[in-house]
Amino acid sequence: MPTFSIEDLRNSSDENDTVSIRYRSQKRIGKEAAMGETPKRSMAETKQLIKDSIFTAGGPLKFREIARLIGRKPTPYLRLILNDMIESGELIRQADTAVAGNMDRFWYALPAGG
Repeated sequence: MPTFSIEDLRNSSDENDTVSIRYRSQKRIGKEAAMGETPKRSMAETKQLIKDSIFTAGGPLKFREIARLIGRKPTPYLRLILNDMIESGELIRQADTAVAGNMDRFWYALPAGG
């Protein structure tokens, strides 16, 4: 097992040096997806998939329905993408009251003519 001291870390400047203060991502960058993994898609592709799923459904969809249709989990990041699309005018959000009557639920739809 290699050993090194904190001074070795501080003095390290080689980009290929494995002993570096700078954090290097260990993700599979630039490699093909492993079995069972889906390759990462860009935000533009995700936005287009959201629009296509709403258009194909023929009407407004709930957040979880959109996530299921585009093959993603309903994460806060996906909600940020939807909110970004609302702010830019690509989507509209409609609210109604849930069956129990105690919470609003949101439906996402394409704007008229969009």
